[in-house]
Amino acid sequence: MATHFFTRLALRRVFKLAPPRIRIPLYQTQQSRRRLTTPSVPTTHGILTSDKSLQLIAGGVLPASTIKMHYATWGHKSNPTILIAPSMSNSCFVTDHPDLPQESKFHGGLWWQRLVGFGPQFAIDTQHYHVVSITPLGSPFGSTSPLSINPETDELYGASFPVITPMDQARFIRLALDELGVHDKMACIIGGSMGGMQVLEYAAQFPDTYEKMVAIATTGWTSPSTVALRSIQRKIVRLDPHYNPKGTQMGKLTAAENMLDTLQGMIITRMIGTICYRSRTEFDDRFDWHLKKNDEGKRDRFEVEEYLEYQGNKFAGYYDANCYLALSYNMDRMNLGYGFNDYAEGVSRIPIEKEIMLLSYNTDYLIPASELEQLSAILGSRSNSKVYYENLQSVYGHDTFLISNEMKQIDYRLRPFLESGAKEVERVVHQELH
Repeated sequence: MATHFFTRLALRRVFKLAPPRIRIPLYQTQQSRRRLTTPSVPTTHGILTSDKSLQLIAGGVLPASTIKMHYATWGHKSNPTILIAPSMSNSCFVTDHPDLPQESKFHGGLWWQRLVGFGPQFAIDTQHYHVVSITPLGSPFGSTSPLSINPETDELYGASFPVITPMDQARFIRLALDELGVHDKMACIIGGSMGGMQVLEYAAQFPDTYEKMVAIATTGWTSPSTVALRSIQRKIVRLDPHYNPKGTQMGKLTAAENMLDTLQGMIITRMIGTICYRSRTEFDDRFDWHLKKNDEGKRDRFEVEEYLEYQGNKFAGYYDANCYLALSYNMDRMNLGYGFNDYAEGVSRIPIEKEIMLLSYNTDYLIPASELEQLSAILGSRSNSKVYYENLQSVYGHDTFLISNEMKQIDYRLRPFLESGAKEVERVVHQELH
């Protein structure tokens, strides 16, 4: 019998109630979460290459000479391996690392430092696990991307970078793991948002290489509504008169005074994205409903306008426009059923015996909880399947899994899942709810 505890009916009944107060053990308290300044486990970091080209699902090919896989690891290689796949905005620097570049402390790095670290206060303890993370294919943070050199032109790929999909990203991960010598079956593969898409595709394509899988705030098949949103964002970037398909974003302009003009499309795109990454409930509670008086002769503004502009400017200052376009379209093409008779047949590539945990958020506008619920229903309908699905409660929307103060929900479920499996998570959460 499947351990898919949260059926549609149970979800409706249980989660109309306020979320339970979770009792966090003493070793998980805020005080004990201080990072150690001197990690006591081995760490590695670098750029991997490969003598293999990457044939892409959409028909293109990335020659072996262009393959660069930016990676970071924590822990002894002899320990069970956990793969953590970054989302679109994140690099392989999941948590603190001796080789962490200064800029990564603010852009793309340290995104799960509440969950990954040295000691029992972390759900993923680098004393006991060998943690591996690969910067995704297409990302501006060091792996092969539109910022790579096209060997045919000896210039940046820019907008000519071939179309990629999460299927290709999963194969890219496998290439990196082979180069790292990770050949034993991994204990778990984990990812959220675009990282979750990579993990789901990896789970389907390489079923013999892992034991457990966790996918958070993601989907097995991108919906038309999400495609509609991203298509508008891409159009805004391309319509920017200063957009250069050859690649002049990320501070690479020769005339610094043109920077703001050049990045307006990216700024606006991120402002739209930020609205979808968070929730109406958060915004209405967080920001002042009254106009802010401006004493400098400019028009009065709302607090939320300033917040959105700040987020837009920050993102546009470090994220390459062509990488954004490539990854945006990449996520639209997520479909576990691609090449199969239907979605369910494609999903069935993930073996029944795998321990699976799927977590969505009730306020996620970008990827509604119903999409992971559908995936869990397919996986959980199989006899003797080991699937745990839960729609977590949060006011922070899609980005909840990246918000430090909200990570205790993941921590609380990830610990029993890693130690035992789906049934133990069900038992622990059921005990709290009752």
